[in-house]
Amino acid sequence: EGSLDKLKGKKIVVLYHGSPYGKETIPIYELLAQKYGFELSQIEVPHPGNEQQAQWLTIRRERPDYVVLRG
Repeated sequence: EGSLDKLKGKKIVVLYHGSPYGKETIPIYELLAQKYGFELSQIEVPHPGNEQQAQWLTIRRERPDYVVLRG
């Protein structure tokens, strides 16, 4: 039921903080997208992260199946 194979063909957006900590998972998500066949979009929220309106508008336009929030 919770198989990663079910992600094939899905659209996933990762919203991450624009710091070294927030950027650590970028290559990991890229590898996972290749392995499991999902479409990936990674969107940075610049430090300090208070203003996110533009990023959420982009996410809304992309209409992803899932959104992952990263620190």
